[in-house]
Amino acid sequence: MPPIAQTLLKVLLSGSLLYYLIQKAHLAVIYRTILSADIRYYLLAIAVYIAAQPLRMMRWRRLLQEKQVSISRTRLLILCFIGTFFSGFFPTIVGGDVVRGYYVFKESNAHDVSFASILVERLCGLVIIIITGCAASLYFLILQGPSPLITASLGGCLLVLVLMCSMCYQPLFKALSRPLSLVRRWDIAGKIDAIYQATLSYKGHVKALVWCAVLSFIYELVIIYIHFLMAVALGWNIPGALFFLAVPVVTVVSMFPLSFGGLGVREGAMVIFFSQYGISAASAISLSLLSYSISLVAGAIGGMLYPFYKKGSSGQGFKGPSEKS
Repeated sequence: MPPIAQTLLKVLLSGSLLYYLIQKAHLAVIYRTILSADIRYYLLAIAVYIAAQPLRMMRWRRLLQEKQVSISRTRLLILCFIGTFFSGFFPTIVGGDVVRGYYVFKESNAHDVSFASILVERLCGLVIIIITGCAASLYFLILQGPSPLITASLGGCLLVLVLMCSMCYQPLFKALSRPLSLVRRWDIAGKIDAIYQATLSYKGHVKALVWCAVLSFIYELVIIYIHFLMAVALGWNIPGALFFLAVPVVTVVSMFPLSFGGLGVREGAMVIFFSQYGISAASAISLSLLSYSISLVAGAIGGMLYPFYKKGSSGQGFKGPSEKS
């Protein structure tokens, strides 16, 4: 299927699902719920999200340094914001990563390293998200006993973890994916192979990968905290520990490949998850949209900085005085 057709299909499916959810929850109710949110917690969440971006920068910079690519912290941090800006309207959430990789390549002439570092960075974050989801599922399974929600959450996280492990052994992955026509048609196997090769290039850099995992864990805590702040802003009365399970599970579900950046799927997962704890569909959708809007606000910073970013390979990231790495 041509890329344009794939994108249109994703937009159609995401739009249809989101429209159904909004119709079911009633747009007017969602609108009133969002307006009723405590603006103080919303502004605090924005500040926390922006303040956490250096964690992404440090994670990325360490991986680049392992391959002898040295770019200043300031430029990498601004590229993180620019990447967030493009991720806001590109077909997938990794659209901004392509932009980040492009500019690092332009400054370093290291094509393989620039994109491999981003893939490994993303993969480290994903592994931490899945492990967090598994750990939280086990915690609630022990605390509350078996339930369809907890069991499904644990099973889903474990399934994704097994699939990721199978990716590391290419013959097994090819054998498992051979019967799936969608995998062949969309060249998913080829994309997985590219990720595998990028990961393999960092095989001997254990300290860097551990450091990357630690920063990813801290960053995941920030994302969980932001969702908790949005729940407080909306007046929810549920345990904060529940977000250690909800956020990773919703993130994994949002990776559904037939959606446009997780739109619609993410909101649907929020509704299903939090309905088990007495939260209305309108309130769950409002939390999802408010949390998503925070990344758009941070992306707006990247959008404002982008016109001043020098599109060249001279080593100067911005028009103006040079800076030292």
